[in-house]
Amino acid sequence: MQILRDGGNLTFEDVECEGEYTRSISMKDVHERVRLAPIEAILNFVKEQDDAGDADLVLQTVFYKEVLFG
Repeated sequence: MQILRDGGNLTFEDVECEGEYTRSISMKDVHERVRLAPIEAILNFVKEQDDAGDADLVLQTVFYKEVLFG
């Protein structure tokens, strides 16, 4: 988070599919894309009942604008 707050980009580097899924995001991307995440995952964060699965769904949505992986 600090990298994003400082104006930097956060990069997910794909090492298994020859870089096909490598993406970088900025804080602006987070603000624009988090609303696209499944509502159930967001509500779990609000209710403080989130888990790694919810985090995965939100991160996938922020990086890829959709859930791609299970």
